[in-house]
Amino acid sequence: MSKAKPQVEIGQVYEKIGAPRPQWRVAKIIQHREGPHALLVSLDDPTRQITLASEVLLDSRMATRVADFVEAGKDVKPWDSLESEKPVAKSAA
Repeated sequence: MSKAKPQVEIGQVYEKIGAPRPQWRVAKIIQHREGPHALLVSLDDPTRQITLASEVLLDSRMATRVADFVEAGKDVKPWDSLESEKPVAKSAA
């Protein structure tokens, strides 16, 4: 009987191997032609985001999973626009 291959899932937390050891929560899985990728959000600063191949997160030389699920914080998603910073257009009256 073979063991199921580990998978990267939303909510999991990974820690980079080496120093410093930042922790990243998986916010989204992106299906890419080169394989699945994970959008990661820093637990220290949710405005810091990176995208890595899931294969990299599963490589014990690169990262280690430290939690199976962490509740989402206030993520700043890259696809969100910053509407509050755009000037308001005045309509002609």
